[in-house]
Amino acid sequence: MATSPPAEPASSTTNPLHTRRRIILAVVLSLHAFSDVVIGAANFFPENSSLLLVPVIWGCVFAQVALAAVWSAWAPASLFRRILAGLAMTAFPAIALTGLYLPNRGSAPAMVFAAGLFGQWLLLLLTLLFVRFAWGLRLAVAGDASNERPAGWQFGVAQLLILTACIAVLLGAGRWLLSGSSFSGVGAMVITVSLLTVFNTMSPLPTIWACFASAGRVPVWLLLAGIYSVAIAQAETQIFEWAQRQPVLRGFLTGTQLALFVVTAATLLAVRAAGFRLQR
Repeated sequence: MATSPPAEPASSTTNPLHTRRRIILAVVLSLHAFSDVVIGAANFFPENSSLLLVPVIWGCVFAQVALAAVWSAWAPASLFRRILAGLAMTAFPAIALTGLYLPNRGSAPAMVFAAGLFGQWLLLLLTLLFVRFAWGLRLAVAGDASNERPAGWQFGVAQLLILTACIAVLLGAGRWLLSGSSFSGVGAMVITVSLLTVFNTMSPLPTIWACFASAGRVPVWLLLAGIYSVAIAQAETQIFEWAQRQPVLRGFLTGTQLALFVVTAATLLAVRAAGFRLQR
């Protein structure tokens, strides 16, 4: 009795797993390109739109850096390629921000802010790499035969309490460094940006975990992550007020943190929808 020949393995062009990866990569790159265009075109928008636009721009910048760190730490690629891609993804908004949005404030503030962006990427990268090497977690397409084991560790209340305690410590450090200190000009800016960099490192962590939590827990953790972002904004407001010796518009930093939350969550939920999960 004649038997049919064995089916040929699917090529990379027809494999749905490879297709999903290409789709999500295109989506992420498109979001990054759009954000860079918005940042670069900031000087061409009417002045009366700055109250709403500027927080969105800053939120897009910080979100891009957070997403670059996620890619560098957990992407399904070699470490060299992940780090190179993460540096490029961080450099694009840094160049757009310092070259087109901050020139009227001088080169020193622009360089300090650019250094803060790379500092945020590095701190987030080290945090997420620790999770990768300690628990073996990485992004992989669900259903891939080479990634059968689900993630054995999830972000929980204990980790959220640790982050909250870190906020209190940072607030104490910021008040000690900035309240009544002799720092001024670039020195005060360096301290301020350094503290805000740490805040912006902690801010997207609950959002990142929420997007890759168990299916039934995603809405609850996203709600908690949004509330946490507002709390971060209030802490940042205190830092700014201590540094500038005057009240700061609270809505500005709240809008920035909410934009960071929305852009990060939307992108990572798209990654999840494409079939990616945190797996060992």
